[in-house]
Amino acid sequence: MGSNGRVDIQRIVGDEVASRPRPSGQLVDGQVAAVIAVESDIRFFAATLRAVFAQSVLPGVILVIDCANGTAPSSRTVFSVGDDSSRKPGSSDSRLRTDGMVDLQLIHVSGAKSFMDAVSKALKRAQLGTAVEALWLLHDDSRPADSHCLESLIEAWRNTPTISLIGAKQLDWDARTLHDVGAYCGRHRLHTLVVDGEPDQEQYDNRGDVFAVSLSGALLPLETLKITGGANPWFGTFGEEADFCRRICLSGGRVTVVPKAGIAHRRARFEGVRSKTGEPLDDGAPSDAAMHRFEAADRYFYTDIAAPLWPLVWLAGLVESLVQAARSLAAKQPYEAWVKLCMPWLMLVSMPMAFMARPRVHGTLKPSSFRHGALAADRHQIAEYRHRRAALISQRHTVLLGPLAKAHLRSRAIRRFSGAAALALLSFAVLAYVDWNVLCKALSGASIASSALLPSAVGFRDLFVAATTPWAFGVGIGTHLPPTAWLVVWLLASVVTLGHPVAALALLLFASAPAMALAFWALAGIFTRSDGVRLAAGLAWFSLGWATGLFQTANLPMLMVMVFLPAGFAFTFRAVGMYVTEDPVRPHCSVQAAACAALCFVPVVCSEPQLLFALFVVFIMFFVVVRSHRTMLLLIPLPAVFALAPTLVGSVRHAQEGAWRQLFSDVMAASSGSYAPQSLNLWGVLIRCLGLPPSLTAHGSFSWGMWSLAAVAVSFVLALLSVVSLFLPSALRVSRLMWGAVASGVLLAFVAVRTAVGVNENGIVGASVLPAFALVMMALIACTCLVAGGAVKRFAALRLTDGQASSAGADVHASTIRKAAARTGRVVLSVALAVGSVIWAGFGLTYHRNTVTSSDAGLPTVAVDYLQRDAGHRILALKAEPGDRVKFSVMRTRRGDLVDASTAAAVNDALGKVDASQQVLATAGARLMSHGDDEAVASIANLGFGGIYVVDDGAANGRDARRKLVGNLNASEGVQSLATTSGGTYYQLSQTIAAKRAVDLRGLNQAQSGLWRSAWVVMLAVVAVIYVLVAIPRFRRFGEEQA
Repeated sequence: MGSNGRVDIQRIVGDEVASRPRPSGQLVDGQVAAVIAVESDIRFFAATLRAVFAQSVLPGVILVIDCANGTAPSSRTVFSVGDDSSRKPGSSDSRLRTDGMVDLQLIHVSGAKSFMDAVSKALKRAQLGTAVEALWLLHDDSRPADSHCLESLIEAWRNTPTISLIGAKQLDWDARTLHDVGAYCGRHRLHTLVVDGEPDQEQYDNRGDVFAVSLSGALLPLETLKITGGANPWFGTFGEEADFCRRICLSGGRVTVVPKAGIAHRRARFEGVRSKTGEPLDDGAPSDAAMHRFEAADRYFYTDIAAPLWPLVWLAGLVESLVQAARSLAAKQPYEAWVKLCMPWLMLVSMPMAFMARPRVHGTLKPSSFRHGALAADRHQIAEYRHRRAALISQRHTVLLGPLAKAHLRSRAIRRFSGAAALALLSFAVLAYVDWNVLCKALSGASIASSALLPSAVGFRDLFVAATTPWAFGVGIGTHLPPTAWLVVWLLASVVTLGHPVAALALLLFASAPAMALAFWALAGIFTRSDGVRLAAGLAWFSLGWATGLFQTANLPMLMVMVFLPAGFAFTFRAVGMYVTEDPVRPHCSVQAAACAALCFVPVVCSEPQLLFALFVVFIMFFVVVRSHRTMLLLIPLPAVFALAPTLVGSVRHAQEGAWRQLFSDVMAASSGSYAPQSLNLWGVLIRCLGLPPSLTAHGSFSWGMWSLAAVAVSFVLALLSVVSLFLPSALRVSRLMWGAVASGVLLAFVAVRTAVGVNENGIVGASVLPAFALVMMALIACTCLVAGGAVKRFAALRLTDGQASSAGADVHASTIRKAAARTGRVVLSVALAVGSVIWAGFGLTYHRNTVTSSDAGLPTVAVDYLQRDAGHRILALKAEPGDRVKFSVMRTRRGDLVDASTAAAVNDALGKVDASQQVLATAGARLMSHGDDEAVASIANLGFGGIYVVDDGAANGRDARRKLVGNLNASEGVQSLATTSGGTYYQLSQTIAAKRAVDLRGLNQAQSGLWRSAWVVMLAVVAVIYVLVAIPRFRRFGEEQA
């Protein structure tokens, strides 16, 4: 605070002196000096000074301590209580210090570390005189609750002159509820035994001697200040009073509370409306003072214990901090949890100062004078206090509703969840009907597969290693590359299936149908409470999965996006309190919803990392548009960034080499149905997402069909309806956010369609545009739901009587017409969404060929036994195709495994970076396809491979090529045919078997034992546990609110 702040304090003092009340019989006690400390925040100073002037007994001296401008000169004003005139020091009036005169001094101090430190500095500069014997200590935000506050304190002092410190009852700023009425000691802590916030019903007015009181409003004799040496500023404003009172009691002094004297205390710094430096903060967005409160409590705790015990206490406190942090996380208080984790380390840094403070405590101890039993709280009192505090907290956070309101909410919940259950059953039934055979075989242990999805036979341990190790197993004998991010999603699903990754694939496929429908049903509930619109929107989102061919190709990464993307947005809106609720419940912000949103975005960005760019843009827009609770938004991106850290680090480190392209890739990128990178406009992106040919005609005939035209038309209708949401004043902020998501999704699609991410038999493969398309369509359907309006069914406890209805007249009639029109519009919108859903689903089922199958085939038993004997055993699988072409893959399980799919390796293929071992395998395969070649077999064996498996897929056009490859292998030295099945022929490489060799695993072992991998896994686990604890529902709080 500069000169303007100094002028403000002087102006307030002058105004209050001029307008002070002049009650009859007002006296001045020259033995008492009031001390008021003021900081930069002067919002409460005028009220405090006014309350001091209104006292029935005024202090003879009033010291106003300006702690924000210590370089300014001090000033002094003397005024008479019985006269309107004010006199300056130096006046010829000889009654300057006689009864009826008040000396007001404005003292400027700097560098004060606490309230009592400011008082000590001010006393050195003040002119008190010899008559002053006691100080009345006041903060600028602590005013006397009535006009007899000081009189009650002085009366208690006069009646018992041996009292060392006299405190007042602490009330809230309105003087209605209690903060504390003194405190007792117990277990090296202070216990007020008063629930902060309980109504003041004089239930504690029988208290007298206590262990500690608040210094705010306390009457402090100067003799006590002299004996104790003052407060220790190291304890800070929150802790100095506890230490000061402790030293008084231990030295044989008495601390008393006078309940008749009440202090209305705003506690600006304690409640977060004042910064640590004394600056004012907004009441609507207070800061959290937990760090300073816990630090003060810990400093008191340690200095209350003998110093030799501190190492053991610190170790116990370290363990306790972990437990307390977990409890705070479960209580949805992440910042408090962070503070509790920091406390042991902050205390460790403060140990030298604690060693200096401990002698001041121990040196004052007089065991014969300290009445411990009378001033201590026993465990029964503490337990009862905690029970009452929990009851009051529960009462504060419980939405109290009458029976009629509860019945209304219950009926709405039954209708809402019944519809949601029907939607989920319908979605699952459709998928189960289409893939019934696959579902039955998956339940018996078979692996699902499709034209784009490889089967799997991996175990949980191998999946964990692949998901967390920077190593590409499917590239030759392996190479250092970031792990595929989607494997983390698969790993989490495997945890749900109790460690069975193959079953997890089936779970991801069949659970995605009802889950994506319910996810969008929840997102639609953010914008409207219309059951019909929500159900139709969820059905449309589910049908979009069929229209884009996700279910027909078992595109698991995109299915996870379809499930968790709308769920993440729904929780984000709930986190900042931007959602519609049932009447009479009101929306509120929620850190639990923020944690849920953060966890939902993890599978989104791990499945399709390219969405990270668009979501970052949307996050910035949220941060700009949302007016409050922005702290909730800061919690959301962290888990997703941690989960994607290896990919992000690899992309940045090797960005100049093109490694950034792996952010646009996924495990389905190199499938046979992928497209080459090219420049497309918005129309081209739309028809590519729907899988339509780029032209309406092919070979002179109409190639689209009616289903195709209808599917495209539905997309355009949704876009037109979404435009309407931009003109709705009630939904302006939300609609802008959703259209921002549309814009970022479109830009992302334009970039993705031009980015090469892999190679297949047709050439270079471009990135998928489906993730961006999903984001765009999600936003468009959400905006369509905004057009429906809130659709909240208002709750009325009492119906209007006939007389009231007739008096309402035309207003009721007009309201009825508006409601009927809105209801009709929502019905039309619901029907339109339902029709669009049928069109999309019909188009997908008729246009896209379903390629989902179940695969129980694999290598022969002898080959599987070989692979299981050692982690370094590998088998080379060869597939001959017409035109003397041969495909190869490295097998370490009984099937060509999905776990070995590497997005980073695919990008390297697109960039022409070929691993040396992979080049050897490719050359050897080509030579064996050409003729029998002993050297080719030897080169494979030298890499550590123990066998070759020639795949027989039963295709008629590749029969001759397979026979040629088998013949060439039979003609080569060093191979021995061990097994022939309907799926192929297995050859053992005798050279490798005889030498008992395996592939070189030194690089893998180095990657597994790397420091960065261990740090990432540990940090990811810690972040996951923290967010899961915060996200766990607490049904006791806000139990009546449901989405």
